[in-house]
Amino acid sequence: MTNHDYSTPSRGSSNWHEPMNRNFERLDTDVEIRDEEANRGQYQPKQGTKFLATDTGARYLADGSNWHRLQYPTSESRSAEVTNFGGTRPAINTEKTYVKVAADGSGDYESIQTAIDEEFPWLIQRPVQIDIRPGTYDEHVMLPPYLANWAEQSERDERVPVELKGNRDDPESVKVRSLMATGGVGATQAIGITFDGACKWDNEACAVASYNTYRLALYDCKIDAPGNAMVAYNGHLKVGRTEVNARGEAGGDNGNTGWGAKVKNMGYYWATADGTTGSVSGPAYNIDSGIIAFNHAGRGHFDGDPLVSNTGGGFAINEGTKKIHGLNGFA
Repeated sequence: MTNHDYSTPSRGSSNWHEPMNRNFERLDTDVEIRDEEANRGQYQPKQGTKFLATDTGARYLADGSNWHRLQYPTSESRSAEVTNFGGTRPAINTEKTYVKVAADGSGDYESIQTAIDEEFPWLIQRPVQIDIRPGTYDEHVMLPPYLANWAEQSERDERVPVELKGNRDDPESVKVRSLMATGGVGATQAIGITFDGACKWDNEACAVASYNTYRLALYDCKIDAPGNAMVAYNGHLKVGRTEVNARGEAGGDNGNTGWGAKVKNMGYYWATADGTTGSVSGPAYNIDSGIIAFNHAGRGHFDGDPLVSNTGGGFAINEGTKKIHGLNGFA
């Protein structure tokens, strides 16, 4: 079980049941359900809940309404070379993987998701770069789980196994509906891409989502979201040189508030020293269990009303003013 600092009642408190109830709620997502696949319907698909089928090995992630099967090796995947059902995703790459995606058909693939399904290794031993040429891609891209044990250093001296590379000089020339990273053990960078939709895989209505992923980083990107901009759900988001806008017009089950960055279930959001720009119609930073660090070195951040909203445990740090928001539940 992941240690998320579960709440404990104070000695002699009369409301001892309240922190315990919060703990039980978090257990639903912290502990993976294991049962035969035929019994999956007996379990409520609470957002973020994970289900492992003990008889087939299939893995599912719940979005609050439905179970979605993740592209993950199952007991039916016998080949060491081909492990993706319905595709040819390799188990391991021993050389750098470079794939070009072009909407006009001039690349290796016309679809970003198809390129990922066919080329993205389960175990990354050399960097993976998906070069996305200018165009409009009407896709809700899901980056599947992976492991990484080697990668070259990036421009920031990080080990970055995966790059989704658009046009950093003109991010609006590469338009993608949404991006969700799930269960990646390594850093993924999206560079020079505009995200202008609401992810269909969960009920947060965000253009960019990091679920149970070590780090999803955005550089030189733009978010022009009809609903909400970003969510880090038990995952990390790192953002720099990115314009963030959200209108709150097309939301999910959690409301059309138009927030900028939300952390949930011990999520973490960090704006780099390069700062961000833009504005959102709702709270700029939404805390629902997690930590937010923004305005790094005073380089600026996107605006919202209010600046910080705290609906759960956690806090936000304005690193430009050294002010802490959200302690004790107050924004």
